[in-house]
Amino acid sequence: MLHRDYLVEQFLRFAEAIRISWTKAKGEPADPLSAAEVLEAAVENATNMDGSTLLMLSPDSIASILQVTDTDPDVVEYLARTLLLESEYLEEGGESARAELRSQQAHAIARGYGIPLSVEQLSEEEFEELFARTEDRGL
Repeated sequence: MLHRDYLVEQFLRFAEAIRISWTKAKGEPADPLSAAEVLEAAVENATNMDGSTLLMLSPDSIASILQVTDTDPDVVEYLARTLLLESEYLEEGGESARAELRSQQAHAIARGYGIPLSVEQLSEEEFEELFARTEDRGL
């Protein structure tokens, strides 16, 4: 029960961060770098290890570390999608090198867990579908 409550809290945090990032990225004026910061904070708080250290890892290492630290697979899909969305915001904000790293990290995590991942999954509709699937599983 405690684990389930923890997961629900994690999913709600991700959902809120993603929704806030949409507002910042599409607002007037649009602020994609601020949107990326919101997502990065959500990722940093989502695992059992120091989030800033996690985000400095190479793409191959990040997936391995998540598997070793026994990060819940349901949380991992949120991590992968959130990192890919962050990479889009960073690219829009002119931080191409960091954007590429986040994209590679996202894809490495997805490969490591067998999660399909594409830019098309970054739409509001796709994220809302993910939020609904999470709710439907009773988490």
